[in-house]
Parts: sequence; C-alpha cells; structure tokens
Amino acid sequence: MRSQKKQLTLDLVQQLDPALGVTEKVAMRTWWHNTRPKGGMRLTTVGYAVFSKDLDLAQYSFDLEDPHVLTSTMILEMDKKLQMPYYINARRSGSWKIILFGSSEALIATLYGDFKRWLDHYQP
Repeated sequence: MRSQKKQLTLDLVQQLDPALGVTEKVAMRTWWHNTRPKGGMRLTTVGYAVFSKDLDLAQYSFDLEDPHVLTSTMILEMDKKLQMPYYINARRSGSWKIILFGSSEALIATLYGDFKRWLDHYQP
C-alpha cells in the first residue's frame, strides 16, 4: 500500500500538464523537504510553487506574530501531526507564515485562533 504522501504526489503529477515532464520520482525529490514516503508533509519552495501556481490548490495562511515561535521542535511537531501539505514562508523581513493545503486542519486552526497553541493541542 502506498503512503499518503506518495499517493498524493502521484495523483497531483497526473493533474499536471504532461508537457512539463514531471514524474512521480522528480516530484517526490523536489516537492517535499522530507523525501521519505512516510516523512512529513512540508513543501519545498518548488513544491509550494507547483501547489499554488500550477495546480492552483486552495491554501490557508496563518501569520506567526513572533517568528521565534517557529523552532525546530515546532517543525518536527508539524511533520508528525499535520496530515496535509504545508509550507513555511519565512522571510528575514516581514511576517512569517504557515500555509496549509488542508481545509479541515485550516478550519480548526482558524477557530482556535492561535496556530502554535492549536498545534500543541492538535491530535490527528
């Protein structure tokens, strides 16, 4: 049985224009920070571009008021808990954002009001 990430990758590659020449193998290597099939769902910049521009998938953005809250521990926690793809938009100047591509997780996080606090209590 395929992992969720591998199956999602295959499904999305099939939706892309074949002229782009993107294969499942290339997508797994370039779209995901953790390329292991059972690894976390964090997207690379390339993956985010494909999801947001080429596939035009719905995305939900959460501002991090304090960029210091985004620690390696929090990133590991997101990798363990989040079931849908996400992207960390971290800029040296300006706001930092977590962008989710899963509407159910985004809805619950929005209702919670504080992304970090929601993540701390989230049980998938």
